[in-house]
Amino acid sequence: MRSMFVENEVLKPNARTLRDLRDAAGRLPVETASLLYAQIQRRTEAALIRSAGEREEISDPGALAEWNRKCRRRFTACIGGIPRPLEEGRAQITGVLHRSFFSVEKLVLETSPGSFLTANVYIPENGAACHPAVLVCIGHTDDGKADPEYQYLAQCLVRQGILAFLMDPPGEGDRSELADAATGFQPMFGCSGEHDLLDWKAKLTGWSLASYFIRDGLAAVRYLARRPDVDAKRIGITGHSGGGTQTALLMMEAGEQFACAAPCAYITDMRAMLEEGVDPDNEMVWPGSVEAGLDYVDFLAQMAGKPLMLLTCQEDYFPREGTERTFRQAERLWQAAGTGILPEMKTAVSGHAYAPSLAEEAARFFQKIFSAQPYVGTRPGVSGGNLPMRGKDFCPLTRGELSCTGKPLIRAVPGMRTIRMEIRDDLMRIRAEAEEKLPEDPDQRKKNLESLILASRIRANIPARVYAEGICAQMGYRCLLWRPEEGLWNNGLLLRDWRQGDRPLPSVIALWPEGILRIDEHSCWVHRQLRSGKQVLIADLSGWGTMRPARIGSAEMDTGWGTYYKLNAWLIGLGDSICGMRIRQTLAAVRMLQQSGLAEEGGISLAAWGEASRYAEYASLLSGVPAVTDGEYQTYEEILSETFHDQTSTFDWALPGILRCLSEEGHRRRPAAFEEQEGLPGPKESGFRA
Repeated sequence: MRSMFVENEVLKPNARTLRDLRDAAGRLPVETASLLYAQIQRRTEAALIRSAGEREEISDPGALAEWNRKCRRRFTACIGGIPRPLEEGRAQITGVLHRSFFSVEKLVLETSPGSFLTANVYIPENGAACHPAVLVCIGHTDDGKADPEYQYLAQCLVRQGILAFLMDPPGEGDRSELADAATGFQPMFGCSGEHDLLDWKAKLTGWSLASYFIRDGLAAVRYLARRPDVDAKRIGITGHSGGGTQTALLMMEAGEQFACAAPCAYITDMRAMLEEGVDPDNEMVWPGSVEAGLDYVDFLAQMAGKPLMLLTCQEDYFPREGTERTFRQAERLWQAAGTGILPEMKTAVSGHAYAPSLAEEAARFFQKIFSAQPYVGTRPGVSGGNLPMRGKDFCPLTRGELSCTGKPLIRAVPGMRTIRMEIRDDLMRIRAEAEEKLPEDPDQRKKNLESLILASRIRANIPARVYAEGICAQMGYRCLLWRPEEGLWNNGLLLRDWRQGDRPLPSVIALWPEGILRIDEHSCWVHRQLRSGKQVLIADLSGWGTMRPARIGSAEMDTGWGTYYKLNAWLIGLGDSICGMRIRQTLAAVRMLQQSGLAEEGGISLAAWGEASRYAEYASLLSGVPAVTDGEYQTYEEILSETFHDQTSTFDWALPGILRCLSEEGHRRRPAAFEEQEGLPGPKESGFRA
C-alpha cells in the first residue's frame, strides 16, 4: 500500500496495536463536537425564516384564514392524521360528589369503539340552568385530574359560574393503560414514561401520541356541546405544561369550536427552545413540523380575532424570551383579523406551574368573556365569587374520591381497547393496503424509504481526506475524513495487510456502536478479515465514537432526556432522525469508497453489529451492496407487539413513518464473500426486516 501523501513513498511503522490506531484516528484535524447541533440550528433557522416571511405577508382576514388552513393541513400531515372520535360516544356518570358551592360528576366517556377516557365535571351551584364551560387539559402529573393544582383551577372556575371539564390524559389518573389488568400494578415510572413508550410505537406507523390527545379533546368538546346544562357557543379551553400542549393542539385542529383560550406555561418559540437546549416531551415532537415552518404562533393564530390570554411563569423552563416574541407576533395577527380584540398576557413570579394567581387570572378572564353568573355566597361559611379563594374556601378532594372507576380504567372495563391496541390495528390496516398497492410498483418500497431517510441529502461527490497513515504490525492504515452531507463529517479507519502489496482487495465497511473507539472489542474479527484478503473500513457515523457530540444541558448523554434525545427530537421536527441520518451516511460511505478510488476489485460489502445492523440492512436494500449482520436489534415488529419494548437507546432506532413505507420482511441469501472463516462464527446474515 503506497502513501497517498507522497507519491511512490513507502509508509513507515508508527504504531504497534489497534489501540494505537484508535488514538491516531481520534486526533481529528477538524472540529466535530458541535457539528450536529450546528447543522440542526442552520436547518431550523432556514425553515423558520421561510415561514416568517410568509407570515409577514398576512395583512387581512382573508390572508389570515388561508394561512390558518395551510398550517392546519401541514400539521395534520405531520402527525399522520387524527383518529376521529365518535359523534355521540357512550357517557356514564359513575358517581356525584356534592360540596358547598359545586358538585362533581365522575364521568367515563367513550371516544371510539371500545376506547374510553375518564373525567371530572365541576358544576356550579349558582342557580343557573345553563353554564359556559371550560375544557381543562391536564399536564404531566400521575394524579391527573385529581392534582390539587387543577382542582384549585376548577374551583376558581365554578366559583365564577363556569362549568369545568377536567379529563385524564392517557397514562394519568384513572387511565394508566400499561397497568397490569389483574393486579393494577403500574410498572412504568411516571406518566411521561408511559407517554414516551406509546408515542414511539405510534411514530413508527406515521402517527403521533398527539393524535390521540386531540381525539380525546374533540370527544370532550362534543360531549360538552350536547349537555343540556352547557351553552355550546360558550366553551373555552385552558391547560398547563403538557396540558398547554394539548390546548395548542386543540386550538390548531378545532379552534373554531372554542370561544376563547388561555394556554398556560407552554407557549414559547422554536428558536428559544433550540438555543436553550430544552427537551420537549415525545407528544410535543411532530415529524417534519419545523421543516414545514410551523412555530408556536401558528397554533395561537387559529384563534386570531377571539379572546386569548397567555399565562406564563417568570422562572419557567419554557423560555420566556420565546413567549414574548410569540406574543408580539400574535398581536400583529390579531390586528390582521380585524375584530378589534387583542391577546392578553399575565405572568406569575413562579417556576413551572399553574400558579394559584394564574388560576385566578384565568377564572376572571373566562368569567369576563362569558359574562357568567358567579357564585354569590348563599351557603353558610362560604364567601361569594370574589377571588382569590386560597384558604378555607378551597376544598381539595382526594384522588380516591375523584376516581371515576375506583381502580385503573383498564381493569374496570374488561376488553377495553388501549392506544397500543389501536396502533397495532393501524399497522394491520397499513399492511393490508400495502399488499394491494405495492405489487403494481415493486420499486415503490425503495422510493418510499429513500424519501423517508432524506437520501437526497447525500452529497453527489464525496472525496476522502487522508489525515494520518502508517504501518501497525502487519497492517497498513489510513485515517480518513469525508463529508456525507453538507455541514457534517464522518471519520474512518481504513486497514489492509501490507503484505498483500498493491494488489486490489475487496472492501468491507464495518459498523458497530461507537465505531473506532471500540475497535479493540472487534480486533479478532478485523485481523481475520485482513488475513482473508480484504481491506476493512471502520466507520464512525454522526454521533458515534470520534463523532460524539458535546453534551447539551445537565443530563447525561444517553439518558431519556439527554443530549441524544434532544438532538433526535429536533431532527424529527425537521423530518429527519438520527436513525435516518445514519442509514444515509452508510450509503455515503459506500459512495466515498467508490469515488475516492479506495474501493478495489471484489466490490464493497457491509458488516454490522448491534443497532448498526439496522443501518446496514436498510442501506443494503437501497444500494444492493451485500450486508451481513449479527441481527442483535429489536425489529419494529417487536417494538409494536411488546407492551414494554426496549427503550435503552430509542434515538438509535426511531424512524417515524417507517412502517407506512416498509411493512413486510425482505429476504436475501448469504453473500459468498462472507462465509465464516476458520470456524469462527462471524456476523450472520440477517434478511431485511421491518
